[in-house]
This record gives sequence, structure tokens and C-alpha cells, in this order.
Amino acid sequence: MATMADVARSAGVSVATVSHVLNDTRPVLPHTRRAVLDAVEELGYTTNTLARSLVTSRTRSIGLAVSAISNPYFTEILQGVEASALEHGYGLLIADPHEDPAHEREVVRLLHERRVDGMIVAPSAEPRELVSYLTRHRVPAVFLDRIVDVPEGEDAPRFDQVGAEGAEPTTGLVGHLAGLGHRRIGLVAGRPGLSTTRERITGYRHGLAAAGLPFDERLLVHGDSEAAA
Repeated sequence: MATMADVARSAGVSVATVSHVLNDTRPVLPHTRRAVLDAVEELGYTTNTLARSLVTSRTRSIGLAVSAISNPYFTEILQGVEASALEHGYGLLIADPHEDPAHEREVVRLLHERRVDGMIVAPSAEPRELVSYLTRHRVPAVFLDRIVDVPEGEDAPRFDQVGAEGAEPTTGLVGHLAGLGHRRIGLVAGRPGLSTTRERITGYRHGLAAAGLPFDERLLVHGDSEAAA
């Protein structure tokens, strides 16, 4: 198996230069970079990611924990995350928490033990243990789809959160149906306790009020849009 020293000898440069080219840690002259990359290709050299991670304390990997990966919504997100990660030289480790808080914490722990450099997580309806673990271990993380309450304070880690607006679009949907003459408009709101569920219910009630329609709790059900709901 070819080593970095073999690449350096073949390209006529130092091992340090090879490292700079492969890790993009310092500008290298174009013809030198080309010579190194040609040597890498010719010798079939591959980076020893494990060895590099021991030196840098980074694995250049990101953990993605989302439930129902087969859901088309999350499939598109997965594709986007993977494309961006590869563009920046990162690999992706994917796990499915199955909407179970206990399993979610275990999944996050396993990703952390594999020393991912950060995580993207779509939290469950009860993310307390998840937030506690990430906070305690100060894991860089982004919460996706569902907004959660996070610790506040000067020493608390900062978690970015990315979610879709749910209230206003739901209000618009109700208004659309009401405008077509419908008067009994039901809502399958999703699982209780989720920020997305709360937003949809808020939008639903606002839409009913704007259309002059009464709220009937019998027309509001919780579920995942399955046949029973």
C-alpha cells in the first residue's frame, strides 16, 4: 500500500507539501498540486482517515439522525446534506431514531462515540434527553424540522435550528377550502408535543376564525397522516 512518503518521492516534493495538497491546509503552486495529484492517482494512494483523526482530533464526518428516512421529505433533505458534506470533504453517518426518545439518545451517543465532528438531528416529541446529552458533551449540533427549547445562559452551547413555517400556510389551506364553499374542514395535525403540530393547529384555528367557521374539536385528530387518522 502506497504511503504519503511514496507520493512525495514520486512527485519530487516534501511529505509536508503532499499533506498540504491533500488536506488543503496551505496554498500550493498549481503545477506542484498537479504533480502530487498525479502521483496519488498513479500509486493508488488513499488517505488513512483513522490515523489523521488521531492527530487532528477530527474525523471529517457528520452524523445525521432523522426518523422515517424513507419519507420523501427527509429523503430530499438527506440528499442535500450529503451533497453539501461531500463538497466540503466530509462523510455522512446516518441513523434512524424511530421517533423513540430512548433510541434517539442511544443513536446520538453512538454517533458521538464515532467522533463525528457535528450532528444534524430531527428531534423526537420528547427531546429532553437528547438536548441534555448534546449540552453535557458540548457536541456541535443543528436541530432540523422541529423547534425545541434549549438551555439558556452564558455557558450554554448554542444550537442552530432550521424549521419550516407551519402556521401561516395552514391558515391559507383552510382559507382555500373555505373559499370553495366547504364548512366542515378537518385537520390531521401530527403527533402531540411537536412544534410542527402546535403550529399547524394554530394556523388551522386562525383559518377557521378568518372564514367565520366554528372550531369543532371532533374534526381535529393527531397522527402521522396514516389511514386511521
